[in-house]
Amino acid sequence: MTDKDFQIIDAYLQGDLSEEDRQGVEERAVSSAAFGEALRERRRFAAHLAAKSHEEALRPTLSVLGEQFFPDQQGAVVRPLRPWWRRPAVYGSAAAILLVFALALSFLFPSGNTYAEFAQHDPLSITERGTALADAAAAETAFNAGDYLRAIPLLERYLADQAEDERARLALGIAYLESNEDEKAVNIFTEIAASEGALAAYGNWYLALAAVKRGDSAAALIFLDKIPSTDTYLTEKANRLRASL
Repeated sequence: MTDKDFQIIDAYLQGDLSEEDRQGVEERAVSSAAFGEALRERRRFAAHLAAKSHEEALRPTLSVLGEQFFPDQQGAVVRPLRPWWRRPAVYGSAAAILLVFALALSFLFPSGNTYAEFAQHDPLSITERGTALADAAAAETAFNAGDYLRAIPLLERYLADQAEDERARLALGIAYLESNEDEKAVNIFTEIAASEGALAAYGNWYLALAAVKRGDSAAALIFLDKIPSTDTYLTEKANRLRASL
């Protein structure tokens, strides 16, 4: 990964690219594991900074932490920070502000690190199933690039014609979960877990992750216990997640 690669990712996330260049970024995110992971990490970081739903809760927390750790800097003007990858370096007071911000996030998102660590989703592959639907390739590309908001309507339209595609349904649930539409996600995961299909264990895995995301470790453990030991791949992941709770 080069500086130019990160600049392209930044421009993509800011919506500054043409449709052709945007498609190129999404295709590269699928073909290059390093580029795809960098895109997902940038997206998660940007989402934390832009999370309007937590803004009011964050302000009093920052105020309390600021009074505790920086009593001599009261009255300082707080200005929006440029994304860290646009800044050549971080020094002095800027580092202190980021420290307070990180501490505040630990109060607001106590299980966020655990969720992010385990919410590593398998790539979606639906175009290989022989469908000619126009939304199939676009849905696959958007999902695999971590562009879940864009993937949602594409997957919904795809599933309107291919309702039996359980992998696409699971992907839609994941996209809902990553877009903070948790209730819709849990409904899908519950249906998959209750089925006798090949993805039933994945339904329970993602119900556990949804519980971790909302900070309910007890519920997460219940769902993890429902994953059959015969599924060695998910059992290994479930054991690691169980140990971290």
